[in-house]
Amino acid sequence: MNSMNRNDDEVDVAARIVCLIDMVGTKEMFKEWPTLEEVGNPSCKARDVVKKMVDGLQKFGDAFVEFLDEKMTQGELHDIGLDTEEKLATYEPCPSDYVTVSRFSDTFLFYTGIVQSNRDRSVVALFKCLRACCWGLLSSLKEGMPLRGGIVLGVGATSLGGGLYGPALAEAHRLETDEAGLARIIVADKVVDFLDAREDDIAHEAVSSAMNLLAGHCRSLLWRDVDGQWIVDFLGKGVYTRLKDEQSRRQWRELGTPGYAFVCREAKRFQEEGPPKLALRYHLLKSYMDARLPIWGMSPEA
Repeated sequence: MNSMNRNDDEVDVAARIVCLIDMVGTKEMFKEWPTLEEVGNPSCKARDVVKKMVDGLQKFGDAFVEFLDEKMTQGELHDIGLDTEEKLATYEPCPSDYVTVSRFSDTFLFYTGIVQSNRDRSVVALFKCLRACCWGLLSSLKEGMPLRGGIVLGVGATSLGGGLYGPALAEAHRLETDEAGLARIIVADKVVDFLDAREDDIAHEAVSSAMNLLAGHCRSLLWRDVDGQWIVDFLGKGVYTRLKDEQSRRQWRELGTPGYAFVCREAKRFQEEGPPKLALRYHLLKSYMDARLPIWGMSPEA
């Protein structure tokens, strides 16, 4: 799974984790945008709608990127066995521990490599991505703009000119567009297999062991949904366990309370008004949240 370079400075082809996310609630908001005839009128009230939407997307995107850029905390490093100065000294962040981010309107693309020359695999960037996706799913419901996406492991190419190319991006787009539906980020089977593949590097034992433990933490953030797809489990026990103090858990509940209220309203609205496709999607989303609310000390709505 090592990179294959062509002239080293032109195109880098490698195994990559790719995450593509799209906010699906924005289409409804476009109905309030100014028409082609109104757009040149400085007194058009619809301009306020545009500004509110753009500001909201930028704020959400900035917060998402902040989550991805956050380094692993001392507590998180200790949790994966890097709990002494000697062991910490063996761990040096590598390029595969960082995530490249591209943003376009209400679409976000994250990608990273998975290997480094001195270690079998790096799981750090995938952990950061899953951690950010958990926040993003819950936060987007709070704002009434559900997101959906796909996370895959595949071949992708980058170049000095920028951008990502290849089958990994195409597959992430397929999962986001055709499979995710509503408020789900689907995780491809190859990503799960990658996390389950225990590797032991005797020459770098502490780091190898840490990556295995971190892979287990990543697995705790996934759940197999009713249709057999692996998804990011943003309200599950794995997230609750990762948030060790009550303040962090309270902040998660403060996101979840209005998010759940939004889902309940939409489930009722689409059940009464249709279309059936959205009624089913919100019913399934509410069922998912109902099953997990007790973990957070919250009660489902009847």
